[in-house]
Amino acid sequence: MSYDFIFFPVVEGEDPLETAHRKLDGDTESILGTEADTPKEELNQRVKAALVAANPYFEIFENDQVIELTSLQDGTGIQIRLFSGEAALSVPFWHEGRRAAKVFGDIWRYSDIIHREAGYVLYDPQLDAILDLSRGYEASLDLYSRTIKAVKQQNPGIILGPP
Repeated sequence: MSYDFIFFPVVEGEDPLETAHRKLDGDTESILGTEADTPKEELNQRVKAALVAANPYFEIFENDQVIELTSLQDGTGIQIRLFSGEAALSVPFWHEGRRAAKVFGDIWRYSDIIHREAGYVLYDPQLDAILDLSRGYEASLDLYSRTIKAVKQQNPGIILGPP
């Protein structure tokens, strides 16, 4: 279980929330195209370099479809996946209280890097909202924290944390 974010470019003439809904409905060809191309691969390498500069402990996996950066050494479990023309970020439901706030601070820092380097907007599917990075992460953090609380109430004794 994880809390997820999606990053994608703005489609000219379309509300980004409509774009997000089309993406979730599986209509990615009209948004992203079907072919990987060199400019997008170069963009992903630039985004990866900026993210690694921010967190040199990211573990990196790459193939011809995705660049995956995972932050396990610091215990956050944050995973960022860079695809051709979009990105995704996930954080497991491991964190509570101040630790969760710190982790969401890290998420916002990484999100700002992706936005700055790629120009992508940030969509939170749990809130069904395009997020303004300058307004902070409180709404996402609040829903994340409420979800953990609900899971614990429904499953007494459950341990949420790294394996």
